[in-house]
Amino acid sequence: MKSTLKPLGAGLLFLAIAAYAAPLHAQDAPPAGTPPPPGEHGGPGRMLERLTKDLNLTADQVAKIKDILKSEFESIKPLKDNTTLSDEEKKEQIHAIREETHKKIAAVLTPDQLAKFNAMKHHDGPGGPGGPGGPGAGAPPAGSPPAASAQ
Repeated sequence: MKSTLKPLGAGLLFLAIAAYAAPLHAQDAPPAGTPPPPGEHGGPGRMLERLTKDLNLTADQVAKIKDILKSEFESIKPLKDNTTLSDEEKKEQIHAIREETHKKIAAVLTPDQLAKFNAMKHHDGPGGPGGPGGPGAGAPPAGSPPAASAQ
């Protein structure tokens, strides 16, 4: 009888710890509706990861480009939140900031990296792959028959 109580006691102890720890872990989660931290969704981290991988950046380049992208992100965020500007004004100002960012990044790259970077920029278009101006923009989904032209 004593040997069957040990596993039962261990199981109860495990359940007690799990029941206590679950609410503590839930308190660490950000409140609903909180935007993700930079890098998780549209922040400078995602772009830096892509550039690091695609351009094989050195540690020094990563540090410099991280600062450039962070500055861009910090400049664009208030523009997006600005309710006094029209959407067209926002687009123009964001475009100017991004062009300046690209110039700063280009200054950090080697000639080979710069060629790849420029190809990435032109390949993706303003909306990224499949976005407006990117590959597949306006094209039918792969595998679908071509649309009949109206005559």
